[in-house]
Amino acid sequence: MELALETGISVQEFWQLTMKETYMTIKAAVDRREQARKARIESAWYGAAFSRMKELPKLSSLFSTQAETESRAKESAKLFAESQERYDVIR
Repeated sequence: MELALETGISVQEFWQLTMKETYMTIKAAVDRREQARKARIESAWYGAAFSRMKELPKLSSLFSTQAETESRAKESAKLFAESQERYDVIR
């Protein structure tokens, strides 16, 4: 229960959720924290790398293209749909 509270689940929610729902909520919070940690490390790495460069790359070269973003969004939607199907089978 302590881990659930740390991830933002209230006591009332904790007792209303199934074990699977609690696990999924906690896992999602842990994943978000890990993504944020990786983003901070990446930012620090880029900051250090850029500070050593004589000339910075074009800003647009550092971002994903529209096609890459759409491709990742479609893949994410597909994975979400598959996980929903698996979850529905379990229930």
